[in-house]
Amino acid sequence: MSALVPFRPFADLLDLEREFDRMAGRFFGGPVRTWAVAPRMDVRDAGDHYEVVVEMPGFQPEDIDVSVEHGLLTVTAKHAEATPEEGEKRNGYVWRERRTSSLRRQLRVPEGIRPDQISANLENGLLTVGLPKTAQESAVRIPVGSTPALSGEANGSSPAGESEATQPTS
Repeated sequence: MSALVPFRPFADLLDLEREFDRMAGRFFGGPVRTWAVAPRMDVRDAGDHYEVVVEMPGFQPEDIDVSVEHGLLTVTAKHAEATPEEGEKRNGYVWRERRTSSLRRQLRVPEGIRPDQISANLENGLLTVGLPKTAQESAVRIPVGSTPALSGEANGSSPAGESEATQPTS
């Protein structure tokens, strides 16, 4: 049986990006713009389906896209706060880091998922994706019967009392 395995092709790059942001903050007085981050995710086998829970704080359902293609579940989200016009009041903020944000997470799913029945629900900042499994055919034991051999036929000889040779008559 296949297992659900997180697909993280750029995990090392995210570590490098975090280190760069830390260094840039020391030299330039603030963080640089960050790229999409990978939110935390939990995966649970619930018997007849898999349940994937992804942290999506601050997002609305219309900000989120969930898709499955070529055995890869992809969750992406992006939202942007409206930027104030020049000279418009900034509501007292001196520094804002949540102007725009985007998230992306991918997960390789095993064979046997019914893509037409996948569901997704966002509640309290947690996106729950249900991946229904197809009915697994259970192993069936097939009994092996036997037909009893007639006595003597098993080794190629004739039954007792019969003779293959005929005696010539005079």
